[in-house]
Amino acid sequence: LKKYPSKEITVLFLYAYGSYALGELIDLSGIMSLFFTGIVLSHYNFHNLSSITQESSTYTFKAFAHSTETVVFAYMGLSLFTSRFSSWSGWMIVIAILACLLGRALNTFPLSWLANRKRKKKIPPAMQFVIWFAGLRGAIAFALSLNMPTFDGKWDETNEFVVTTTLGIVMFTTFVCGGLTAPIL
Repeated sequence: LKKYPSKEITVLFLYAYGSYALGELIDLSGIMSLFFTGIVLSHYNFHNLSSITQESSTYTFKAFAHSTETVVFAYMGLSLFTSRFSSWSGWMIVIAILACLLGRALNTFPLSWLANRKRKKKIPPAMQFVIWFAGLRGAIAFALSLNMPTFDGKWDETNEFVVTTTLGIVMFTTFVCGGLTAPIL
């Protein structure tokens, strides 16, 4: 395949789509399947590609990532203003944000401590704080909440609570945490 860079890139796309399709076929999360396939392909497959395909695939996937990220965030913004959510709770959103911040802290600091025990170049406390604060924005969580299974095939109040709470968390982490990351750095 190294003689045919276009076919190499096509195989990469087919593996990615194949993992997504298989995940959906067996009623698991295609998004999570695609996420882990991307990790495995970038770690193991990239070094087995021809140099032309390495460069081409890097730029191609960066372009796709930027485009899809823009579409997802535009969709979330539109959902905030166009959806007619009848069930939401401000307290639930606040409690969920606090739980997410606590969960991030309970993962970031102990795992950094464990990593620092074996690392030559330690992760300084200031960087640990940035890792905790910046975190992920939650676009995938929002997509997963929209595809949450329904009870008896009906979208009910519980599903709306999960979607509105997730949307609240994502908006908070995007605007507050994302907006304050540069000044904190």
